[in-house]
Amino acid sequence: MFRSLFKRIVSAKPAASSKSSSPRRARLAVESLEGRAVPSASPAFAHATTADFAQASNLGLHLPPIFFHRAPDLRGLDFHLISSNGKPAHDLKIETEHFSFFGHASFTGEWIGDKNGGVNPVTDGALQYTGPGRASMSFSWNGAHDFNGTVTWVAPSFAHFHFRPGHSHLEGDVTVPGNPGGGPGHVGADAYLPILLHA
Repeated sequence: MFRSLFKRIVSAKPAASSKSSSPRRARLAVESLEGRAVPSASPAFAHATTADFAQASNLGLHLPPIFFHRAPDLRGLDFHLISSNGKPAHDLKIETEHFSFFGHASFTGEWIGDKNGGVNPVTDGALQYTGPGRASMSFSWNGAHDFNGTVTWVAPSFAHFHFRPGHSHLEGDVTVPGNPGGGPGHVGADAYLPILLHA
């Protein structure tokens, strides 16, 4: 009698679950991109600022897709541009900069040379991110001079007991429509940002 009762109790006991008791792993959020589900990057960068992305880009660090990149912050820089054809040097001063999406930025400043009293407001100033630590630059002044070039971040270096701080290198060409030989031609310069200027 007891044996049959024991069998009934055992048969009534719930079977052990076949599922693993290990904790479930959190799943990445997904977003739809062209009909495909892809991992979402938004949680990882929810607390990052555009300044964080700019600093990482200047240091040559790898960042996510291009919409996270930002054009370099050149506010306050003064490029003393030396001409390759022997013409007088000119200065480009970056005063303000406005950042937008997809690595683009607009800027204002002054081109200081030998015309119009030496100081000429920059018009149509534009920067476009082209890769880690690099951006294309274009602007005009006086309605008759155009500049197109590239600005590159140069990391700090130490060689032969000499330390060279990080800086921005600008190189490009000045053209004068209708006057191929006009303007300073090919120019280049380095610019160093004073410490804590934007703090």
